[in-house]
Amino acid sequence: MKANRNVRRLVTAGLATGALLAGVGTAAAASVSPKATTGVIKVASNTTATPNWAYPYMSGAYFSVSNINQFEQMMYRPLYFFGTGSTINLNPALSLAALPVYSAGNTVVTVTLKSGIKWSNGQALQPKDVLLWMNLLAAFPGRWADYIPPLPNGQKLGIPDDVKNITVSGNSVVFHLSNSVSPQWFTYNELSQITPMPAAWDLMHTGGTRVGLHSVTGGNDTTTSAGCWSTTWVGQGNNGPSTTYQDPFGDNTVVTASHIALADNCVSEVYEMRALSADTADYTTAGTDVARLWGIVDGPWKMHSYNVGTGSITLIPNTAPGASGQRPYATSFQFVPCTGDLNCYNLLQSKTVDQGGLPAIYAPKISSLANAGKSNPVAGKGYKENPVYSWVVNYFPYNFHSTKGANGHAGSVFKQLYFRQAFQHVVDQTGGIKNYFNGYGYPTYGPIPVKPANTYTHLKTNPYAFSVSSAKSLLAAHGWHVVPGGTTTCTTSSKCGAGIPNGTPLSFTLEYASGSTELDHLMAALKSNAAAVGIQLATPSVTFNTVIGDAYCGCGNWDLANWGGGWLFAPDYYPSGEALFATGSGSNAGAYSDAHADALIQASINTNVSLATYETYIAQQLPVVWQPNGVGLAETKTTLHGVNFTPLQTLTPEYWHR
Repeated sequence: MKANRNVRRLVTAGLATGALLAGVGTAAAASVSPKATTGVIKVASNTTATPNWAYPYMSGAYFSVSNINQFEQMMYRPLYFFGTGSTINLNPALSLAALPVYSAGNTVVTVTLKSGIKWSNGQALQPKDVLLWMNLLAAFPGRWADYIPPLPNGQKLGIPDDVKNITVSGNSVVFHLSNSVSPQWFTYNELSQITPMPAAWDLMHTGGTRVGLHSVTGGNDTTTSAGCWSTTWVGQGNNGPSTTYQDPFGDNTVVTASHIALADNCVSEVYEMRALSADTADYTTAGTDVARLWGIVDGPWKMHSYNVGTGSITLIPNTAPGASGQRPYATSFQFVPCTGDLNCYNLLQSKTVDQGGLPAIYAPKISSLANAGKSNPVAGKGYKENPVYSWVVNYFPYNFHSTKGANGHAGSVFKQLYFRQAFQHVVDQTGGIKNYFNGYGYPTYGPIPVKPANTYTHLKTNPYAFSVSSAKSLLAAHGWHVVPGGTTTCTTSSKCGAGIPNGTPLSFTLEYASGSTELDHLMAALKSNAAAVGIQLATPSVTFNTVIGDAYCGCGNWDLANWGGGWLFAPDYYPSGEALFATGSGSNAGAYSDAHADALIQASINTNVSLATYETYIAQQLPVVWQPNGVGLAETKTTLHGVNFTPLQTLTPEYWHR
């Protein structure tokens, strides 16, 4: 596997129990008629995950819920929008295109853009906007966090590798595929990734020179058109990636020989636009190229003020003709920064915000999730509480290439299934839910969300429930001298496993994201439980962005990394697993690789086969450490109407009104 540069929709530490949770609303859901203007709407925003990336083509270090669902998509709508009420279903009303049409044995997919939608600079939404995004993907797949290279056997796992060609017909974009696909998978996991981009973003550094990420200073740079906004696609994937053209990271691409020069321009464009996105200081600085470009939107909102240092951000309605989606009732939408659970809770207590997440530690204890939302500690402050289940599995990865812990042998230790079983046995999910989530949670023990209720999951019980004695037995049976309270060491290397010499200690570093009291307690409890079998854990608390930066550095100098919220299935909404656990996937943080898992994943994307076999196998193999998932408690002022909730954590306050 190449270096892990990518990660998909990571969920912020504590997000499921104490951050933004409001989702798609509809005018029909309103209990009162909206006033002409609603004024300012304020929401609490934990600064551990302040949005810090505007460009909808990003690498793993920026691919998070806070950047995409709760920032970018408010301004730049994806081709297809997902989440309807409490489901993950495709939302046709909020999408930029009509439902895709499949033909020729599911090898041709036609996407027709809706008419009348315009960018705020007056330019109409058109197929070239889709081709621009696809040309960037074809030329520089390594910079897209959702790109998944083919399996070792050559099996293609998604766009652009499985696309033979793209043609334009009127207002339609036609994808010609190299093989038959499951329509649900291709719509929910492939077309879902695309965000159309305006012609004004088709920029590269003058002369086509590839520039570094931070080439922009002072908000301006000299640029020229790259030519990637076009009806011509630079790729041709009949056989998937070839060696004709490689991106700067060494990823083989689908670029044809005749399009190499144009692909070079597209690569330069990615660098240029990343530099503009990295210049957060000038997002809203009048007179800068940065502010001008990010001010071109097709969604309901645009940026008005932005301070990445404080986390204070204000969006205002996009009033330009042709804006997609609902016109906002509010005059502005403000992210009110708060640092950690207590500070965020105090925003509710002081009635400063219209909405915020209630950290579970401040909610009354419950013995059953059926009682969630029945006793609201801030009801007297004028808030209504809604329990919200997210389309999430909660885990943290092992680094199977780690040379950090265990005297440099951590990766070899993690590759042993018996060790992963033993380690999972010291994760007390039930106790954590009771003691630290106050009952507002449920265990995770497989790769498919169990909530909200869905037809995909079949796993009913935890195969590796909390048991210190089971962990001890597993280690002892495999050549380890178990020292409770001390450090367990390998005494019989032939039993410990390949690459583990005698004397290897079970000592590792588990870094985790700060800002969540629940996660603080969970990690302290795990450290204590692991010590009971002689596994010594150093548990430094760092920022969310630091954790994901380390976890996806593609290097060996980390052991375990916990960003605290696991994985939200988006923009791959169908939980088929190719991004999480396929060999070589950029979102496979720890570089897990298993041929049988790859085969099960391959079957799930080409046919409508049940996910049960895949789910059971991954649950047994423990490629990651499963941990409990919290139930979100969204607090919304009773004077605010038109708010529904989605398990995808998408933020669409254009429907909110007083």
